[in-house]
Amino acid sequence: MVWPKSKGKSVLETIDATGFSRTTISTLIAAYNADGEQALLDKRQLNKFDSALNPAQQEALFQALQRPPS
Repeated sequence: MVWPKSKGKSVLETIDATGFSRTTISTLIAAYNADGEQALLDKRQLNKFDSALNPAQQEALFQALQRPPS
């Protein structure tokens, strides 16, 4: 989202290109402007909390997602 904006694209053009909302795009651009590339890193691996699902539940969810909806 930052790249199209840096190339002079409008927020509406960026919405069309990415499918993200105006709010998401504006938030990410503001974060990038404030903190640079570090703001755009995927920080999920830094999450130290336990998963909401145990391994058996994770497997059951994965298997359910492999089937078409009922």
